[in-house]
Amino acid sequence: MEGISGIASSASATAAAANLTASAKISPALAGTAAVIASMASSLTNLPVVFKRLSRPQWMRITFSTTLQVAIGIAVLAIQRLAVAR
Repeated sequence: MEGISGIASSASATAAAANLTASAKISPALAGTAAVIASMASSLTNLPVVFKRLSRPQWMRITFSTTLQVAIGIAVLAIQRLAVAR
């Protein structure tokens, strides 16, 4: 199950955003942003579970990779926001 230590999984958050978009309560762009943020949060909440099962070098590589993916995701969302604002 995704996001075991989180309040809700990214899949349920994405489904909720899709439902809100389908009922025209939020824009598709906002729903997409919510899905990306939920996915990033879910990946971060899974790190403690992974930490318990791997050696330190393996855990450090996964932590670095996950952190890099989240940072790139945030950068892409920021660039997208700036591009839409123009």
